[in-house]
Amino acid sequence: MKRFLLVSLIGIAIALPLSAKTLRGTIKVFGTEPKTSLGIETSDGKRYGIITGTILREELFNQQGVPLKLKGKKQKKGQNPQTDLEDGSFYVKSYMVIK
Repeated sequence: MKRFLLVSLIGIAIALPLSAKTLRGTIKVFGTEPKTSLGIETSDGKRYGIITGTILREELFNQQGVPLKLKGKKQKKGQNPQTDLEDGSFYVKSYMVIK
């Protein structure tokens, strides 16, 4: 039983999403109507789809083109097919305007 629990805990640790992270870049709308998605493009050209709640999503939408620092969790491509861009998705917990 102890061995089973240890193996289970290791498996869960491996399966968890990547740890908290900060991304810097600009918010953009990707795609064409009627299927557009909100994402961030970093200074090194990586693109991540945005995952967040409705209110924060509206705030980010209004920050298009403004340099931002997003805090949250990066998720590998394939974990969220509805929001994925070329490099995966990013679950946004908070953001800050970079001056």
